[in-house]
Amino acid sequence: MKRIYIFFIIFFSFFSFFCSKNDVFYDYFKNFPTSEFCYVTDKEKENARAIKNGDMFLNYFLRQEKHIIDAKYKHVYIDASEQNVCKIIKDLNIAIREKEMYEEREIYFGYTPFFSKNICHGHNKINIQIVVLADKILIGYPCVYISF
Repeated sequence: MKRIYIFFIIFFSFFSFFCSKNDVFYDYFKNFPTSEFCYVTDKEKENARAIKNGDMFLNYFLRQEKHIIDAKYKHVYIDASEQNVCKIIKDLNIAIREKEMYEEREIYFGYTPFFSKNICHGHNKINIQIVVLADKILIGYPCVYISF
């Protein structure tokens, strides 16, 4: 009986992880000294600093807002350091598909098995973009939708 109980606990933990892949983005970055979260949705969200961009709203929060499940794009700003970039790439098992330099900014296009949504960038399937700015790092899922 005890084995069955342990099996169900492991099974449901494993199942819930894979059914909530989108939430991994929130859960992972809450452990970083985060300066701001941004969720791109088709509606203005309560308690957010919202900026209209075409038919979408960029909703900025100073802390994680886990209830925003209808976000089309998710962004987070964290403190800039080479260690943070390396840690993110290693922890999320990111396969870097492309790296570009744009106005002295490093831009990484990658794919991680931890996130379910993805888009095509050239001939590559990506679901995470990392932009290294002077004083912070901008991470976007499945890509960066906002300007930098």
